[in-house]
Amino acid sequence: MKLQVQILSDVVCPWCYIGKANWDQGSKEFLQTIPGVEMEVEMKPFRLDPTLPMEGKPRDEVLATKFGGSDKMETIFARTKNAAETAGIRMEFNKGIQQPNTLHSHRLIRLAKDYNLQVEMAVALFSAYFTHNKDLTKVEILDSIAISIGLDATVLQNFWDTNQYLDETVEEEDRMRSLGVTGVPFFIINDKYAFSGAQPPEVMKNILIEISEKENGAAL
Repeated sequence: MKLQVQILSDVVCPWCYIGKANWDQGSKEFLQTIPGVEMEVEMKPFRLDPTLPMEGKPRDEVLATKFGGSDKMETIFARTKNAAETAGIRMEFNKGIQQPNTLHSHRLIRLAKDYNLQVEMAVALFSAYFTHNKDLTKVEILDSIAISIGLDATVLQNFWDTNQYLDETVEEEDRMRSLGVTGVPFFIINDKYAFSGAQPPEVMKNILIEISEKENGAAL
């Protein structure tokens, strides 16, 4: 049996990072429980705010506006950091960080797919933004992240020079929104099953078991 998994996320979405970590653990436990399953994972683009300028805006300003003030923002930061720790990842919300329009990050994730490094690229971007507070609006920082996971500098130069995967990324994001997706993380399996949210690993595992049972039943 084969499960084709599409994970919709944004690299500046903390619950997407937490959800990916929980997915990794839950799907690992699922594969240990149900042998003989082939799983293929593809990361899909979904920007939280496509209207942000490409140079970004100060993160504290963006999130304070979103959450209704700096005090509420700090409370949410604390809760999110605790959830991240439970998922086995570290998050820091340093001051003075830029909130980017993540179009270029999603383009890089698409580029990495050509080299079987798509998941690695997404995780590296999550880590750069949330753990190390890197400025993802800067091409040189995006390049250094891409090179760190194995992409070649000449490939990246051509990527920027030709606007590679620009139109495709926007079109794919629009397609996902046309399916009715309004928030991330969002998981689509075999184009038939879907669930949302940074569910705990055990919940992820049980969802996959239920899906596998349905797929096995359909194959009989």
